[in-house]
Amino acid sequence: MKNILAVLIIAVSFSACSGKIVAEPFEPAREWAEQGLTASYVFAKGKALMNPSIFGPDKRRTEARDAALENARANMLSLIEASYINESIPVSRLIEGDAFLESQIAAVIEQNSRTVRTEWSKTDCAVIIRLPRESLKLVGITLVR
Repeated sequence: MKNILAVLIIAVSFSACSGKIVAEPFEPAREWAEQGLTASYVFAKGKALMNPSIFGPDKRRTEARDAALENARANMLSLIEASYINESIPVSRLIEGDAFLESQIAAVIEQNSRTVRTEWSKTDCAVIIRLPRESLKLVGITLVR
């Protein structure tokens, strides 16, 4: 009886670890990019080095992650500034005449961006954030490309 039970457990574990991945039938298609514009989101990547003078590995990682987030937000702002509202007007031209608009866009990025991925190495941290393109409509910006 014990031998049959052991064989059954081994057979179940081998069948469970066969490597087949069952996809969820109602899982929505996910948009993904390291950095750039997709149909629904703006993605940006930020990197930061860990400071070796900070005592404690957890504190060092937290500081590096916070710095990488700030770098990703700055990269997202410059990516949005390089984008176009319509075929001929870049966002950077609107921001030149209105410094308040740049601060509004930065506030929207800070409030509505979400961390998608955090990657650690021994010396640095990389963070990828995304911002729904719909949230830029709060400021009056609809990106074309």
